[in-house]
Amino acid sequence: MNIPADKILYGSLIGAAVLLTRIPYVGKFFRLIDTLIHESAHAFMTLVFSGSVDRIDLFTNTEGQAVTRSKGKFAWIMISLAGYIGSSIVSFGLFLLLSRGHFTTVLYFFIGVCVVNLILWVRNGYGIFFLLLFGSLCGLTAYAQVPLLTKCVTILFCALLWMDALISSAIVLYLSLMQTKNSGDARSLMQTTKIPAFLWGLLFFVQAVFFSYLTLAIYFPVPLPQWLNFLKI
Repeated sequence: MNIPADKILYGSLIGAAVLLTRIPYVGKFFRLIDTLIHESAHAFMTLVFSGSVDRIDLFTNTEGQAVTRSKGKFAWIMISLAGYIGSSIVSFGLFLLLSRGHFTTVLYFFIGVCVVNLILWVRNGYGIFFLLLFGSLCGLTAYAQVPLLTKCVTILFCALLWMDALISSAIVLYLSLMQTKNSGDARSLMQTTKIPAFLWGLLFFVQAVFFSYLTLAIYFPVPLPQWLNFLKI
């Protein structure tokens, strides 16, 4: 069976992303891509509901926090939901762009997120360092205009985002069961709604698996309902 070269490339870079996250220090640095998107999603949803974002912190252990202010229980619920769901949606959307050949657009998206966070929200030292270095990597890749380099870098960065969005949702599901007080957004939602943290953790995991399935469906022959056939390349 002949496998298209593009699918081999995507599969290889996804495997490389998994290996890269296991390298000490370097792995934690690149896992912050998901943290950046996660916290930015919280911030974006805060603005949607007319709240305010005080700051975003990005830490060396791959964790982050968005300090926001909003009015109303519904707004707070939507803001809390936005992190994990936002990472999954963004990851899927970026792979959809890649499948259509918009590699440079994906780089500009990452650069834009870095610039917005630098200007408006991130103030801690490591967070600024990460944004400057990651944004520069994206910028230099776009500036070089080497098609194969652009393709490989964008696929790798998107794979890092996708894998960490899925893994972090699995982790929050585990924490919501075993260490509820450390389960982050699931715990916040439990405190706001009185619905058990486990159910919120399960929701985060299920949506991550769903969007991962849709991402795979872009490139591989998996069964899809007819209304989702637009995903096929």
